Amino acid sequence: DWRKEYEVRFSDGAKIDFDGNGEWTKVRSSQGAVPAGLVPDTIVNQTKANYPNAIMVQVERDARGYEIDLSDDRELHFNASGQMVKVDD
Repeated sequence: DWRKEYEVRFSDGAKIDFDGNGEWTKVRSSQGAVPAGLVPDTIVNQTKANYPNAIMVQVERDARGYEIDLSDDRELHFNASGQMVKVDD
């Protein structure tokens, strides 16, 4: 059922949400950064260049793109092509 969602909670507090197809939709880190391998290189590179002192603590994706929450409380929004479209401070 494509409408089902699943959440996996790890003993360290990290969480991963999956859609009904088994694709991850959200990854939250409880300690340290979310693995950069989950995010396209263009987004990782832009984030590191513009916010070198912050780490990615949550990544959410859908068909429209990615939402990245940083350790400095900023929220970055990227379209599906990896272009930054919005920053919430």
